[in-house]
Amino acid sequence: EYILQHTVDVTELHELRQLRDEVGVVRRADAVEARNRDLQDECRRMTELFEQAPGFVAILEGADHRFRMANEAYLELVGRTDILGMPVRNALPEVVEQGFIDVLDDVFSTGTPYVGKRELVLLEQEDAAEPVERFLNFIYQPIFGDGDAVTGIILQGYDVTEEITYEQRQRLLIDELNHRVKNTLAIVQGLAGQSFGT
Repeated sequence: EYILQHTVDVTELHELRQLRDEVGVVRRADAVEARNRDLQDECRRMTELFEQAPGFVAILEGADHRFRMANEAYLELVGRTDILGMPVRNALPEVVEQGFIDVLDDVFSTGTPYVGKRELVLLEQEDAAEPVERFLNFIYQPIFGDGDAVTGIILQGYDVTEEITYEQRQRLLIDELNHRVKNTLAIVQGLAGQSFGT
């Protein structure tokens, strides 16, 4: 007989709920944006630290050992600036015959670091007519990805050429000094023998 209709206008309530949801989305978007800025700042800071490393540093990717990153000290050491993205064997062909690619292959396949101490490396630099001799202390450290698989190698070290050159000069001076002392002693002994023999 009768129909009772009771209508309530909830448009405002619906709009408030929508606004609340939109504000939540905006807050989440702001939080994501802030996190991205933090990650970018952290990435930039890590890159700056990489560049400022006191020794030479390079990061190699994959089984063909492609240069992913190299700091200024490394580029200065090898005397080249165009090596990024290139496999080591193409970027530095002179190290192939010196056995360094074999060492990199071994580190990549076994996951065992290699430490080089005072190793002689001949580098063909762009501005030098002859290969440049460098003595290096360095480590090839494997970089592990998912499942303990080696994905690359970080190379870090120091050029100790000046130290070794200084030691070699010092050794030559000591040898020369020893030779002169022996000569002087021989002369003194000869003179003493003549003086006492008469």
